[in-house]
Amino acid sequence: MAITVINENDYIRDSREVINNNFNELDTLKAPLNSPALTGTPTAPTPTGGDNSTKIATTAYVEGEVANCLPLSGGSLTGNLSVSGTITGNVTGNVTGNADTATNATNDANGNPITGTYLPLAGGTLTGDVSASADLSVAGDTSLTNLSVSGTTALNGNSTAITQPIDDNSTKIATTEYVQAEIKPIEADVSANDKRISNIEKLLQGNLYDYQTDTDSAYTKTVPQGAMPYASLEQIGGKTLVFNQLVNPANIGASKTQNGITFTNNGDGSVTVSGTATGGNAGLSVLSPRTWADHKYCLQGCPSGGSSSTYCLRLLGQGNNYFDTGDGVIWYHATARYKQCDIVVYEGTAIDTPITFKPQFIDLTLMFGAGNEPTTVEQFREIFPASYYPYNAGTLLSAGAESVKSRGENLADGVDINTGSINSNTGASNSVSGFCRSNYVIVQPNTQYYIKSMGNGVNRVFEYTADSYIGYTNSVGFIDGVYFTTSPTTYRLRFNFFADEPSEITDLVVEKHINSYPIPTPIQQLDGYGWSAGNVYNYIDYERKVFVKNVGAVDLGTLNWVSTTRGGTIQYFYTISLVDDMWFEPNSNTAIAHIVCPKYTIGRFTDVYNNTVQCMGVGGGYGNPVGRLAVYDASSSSVTAEQYKSSLSGVMLYYQLKTPIETDISAYLSDDNLIEVESGGTLTFPNSNGDDYRIPVPSKETYMINLQEAVSNG
Repeated sequence: MAITVINENDYIRDSREVINNNFNELDTLKAPLNSPALTGTPTAPTPTGGDNSTKIATTAYVEGEVANCLPLSGGSLTGNLSVSGTITGNVTGNVTGNADTATNATNDANGNPITGTYLPLAGGTLTGDVSASADLSVAGDTSLTNLSVSGTTALNGNSTAITQPIDDNSTKIATTEYVQAEIKPIEADVSANDKRISNIEKLLQGNLYDYQTDTDSAYTKTVPQGAMPYASLEQIGGKTLVFNQLVNPANIGASKTQNGITFTNNGDGSVTVSGTATGGNAGLSVLSPRTWADHKYCLQGCPSGGSSSTYCLRLLGQGNNYFDTGDGVIWYHATARYKQCDIVVYEGTAIDTPITFKPQFIDLTLMFGAGNEPTTVEQFREIFPASYYPYNAGTLLSAGAESVKSRGENLADGVDINTGSINSNTGASNSVSGFCRSNYVIVQPNTQYYIKSMGNGVNRVFEYTADSYIGYTNSVGFIDGVYFTTSPTTYRLRFNFFADEPSEITDLVVEKHINSYPIPTPIQQLDGYGWSAGNVYNYIDYERKVFVKNVGAVDLGTLNWVSTTRGGTIQYFYTISLVDDMWFEPNSNTAIAHIVCPKYTIGRFTDVYNNTVQCMGVGGGYGNPVGRLAVYDASSSSVTAEQYKSSLSGVMLYYQLKTPIETDISAYLSDDNLIEVESGGTLTFPNSNGDDYRIPVPSKETYMINLQEAVSNG
């Protein structure tokens, strides 16, 4: 057998050649590490959903992420949609709120930012316009800065929007509150027209005179057209509100400068703002109130001229934001929720002249009672016209009339106001800027008039004879209303105003003072004068000359309270200490009692028992004593009855008495109850709280009407 001898060096050389050839072949088949070009069907592990890293995204990962996004071709959003651009196309679903710019980043379900061209189904912010060729269906709430729809809009469910100011004439959504506010004066006109028709019918029947009785509640009433010079004053009652204003100056943010805007906390509840917002928005916290289900609130205090894109008071919520841009705003939501209120200046806004915010947040439902709230800011300001009311967590405020003031009709109604001033030396018009002037108001010599200017105040009052100028008087307090007596030769008046434009003068009142009828001090000092509870009130009966007390009062901390539970778990409290003194609906758990309390909203006994709302109610049943006063207070769910009683010390309750109490006041009243009036004039019932609290009170007057005059002037 032959033996082949292999040279070691040759073997190593050959092996190296084979290995090198194999590596060269492999090198031509693999993808390079730098910019590889893969062919075939390469695979990789699929990352978990929401992964935001440099891992390879497989097709399974992409499909999973896209499934949570809305394609441009359309689809259904399951969450909230906030749009800072304009929407065009058809919109269906529930759309609530308006003018809302979201500030939160758009994230996916795992909290990671989404930076692609898709919108997550859970909701987010679109920075551009939305144009939909098909319907845009939204299952959740939609908060929009500008909603412009070129197609058909179908809003499903309980869609809501902000109630616009009265007389708004635009394409904004009109809420039912707005419609009712607009209808109110129309209804008044219809009522007046019906009354005029009735007067004509009576004239045709040969009647020259008729009697009309006014039982409305008001701070100022209008005397009917055709009224004879005297009317019969028959009753004056009181009115109690739970006055509150929830912005505490101590909780307003500290002075600071942010993104070019300087916020100066003045320490009195006001904040002065100036500067130019650069590098982002600027804001200062005002309050974080706990708001209650089904309560209506009023937010006001932004200087005029703001907007939701310049400066405003902003009330942030869960899916709907509200803005006070100078006119105030009414806010409502069907569920209890926390809100955040801020002063906001948006990027790019320049405030060269400092402006002052006076933020105020009022619980209207607590103040007036459910169903009795003003529906517009204008209606609220008719009662509370001051620009600022101090912080008050809630207190009973009663309006007992101090007097009845009878005045003539407003002689300045319809008088033109123009730009320019009046020369103090000649009484002639001139073109001085920064002022406005009125035309002539015809008056009587040596007569007292009530003069008041809403908006910017009167600068000077100019007096004229029938054909010449007499002189002027500098104003003192015309914004608050003053009495002014004309000279023995004055037949005309003119007024100068601190105003750049006539629109700044919202009202000018010049009413002849007829007479004032003070309420005798001993009557005002009677226990319960000015009180009310629900629709029941204490009142002066001028015909019978008695004071009728229908409403009593008690300190809740003096009553004996019992702690009990429903189903052994939900705690509430009740007392039967008032069962012999307080009126209640027999055998009823659903009636709302005539009570008022600064700590609780008034509801039904069933609301307390079922814990549907935090409130106070009167009732019985369910195997419990009838006529008990019950309270559900979530903040007191773990305290004893004695601890709860202690917490109520000083908290007053006004309630309807089971048996009214009458007090003889004949010693303080005259034999007749006639008051002098003027056809078309007014009766005003000022109270001890001052002119900033124009609280309507119930009263009853009967007029003798000259039907011919009523028909001619009606």
